Amino acid sequence: MDKKEMVELMIQERLSLYFIKNNAPGMARMKRSDEFLDLLEKKAPELVNEFNLYLDWIASHGGDEQEGIYLFGLHDGIRLMRDIISVV
Repeated sequence: MDKKEMVELMIQERLSLYFIKNNAPGMARMKRSDEFLDLLEKKAPELVNEFNLYLDWIASHGGDEQEGIYLFGLHDGIRLMRDIISVV
């Protein structure tokens, strides 16, 4: 296995562990949003579209921010890993 394959394998493993660890909390948040949407449809159906637009905005804004943080951390991690591999 060459260095490139090792780096790719390590990144895949870390991402896999992240998704396993964070799947349950994400699903709980989705369930809560669905429950609130059901309640909103019953009590104030005229607000359903506004709620969906708001959720879309939150997802877009949060996604952009998380992407930047993730890429910054990923680049630092890869740089550190390359430095370690070059020393060994």
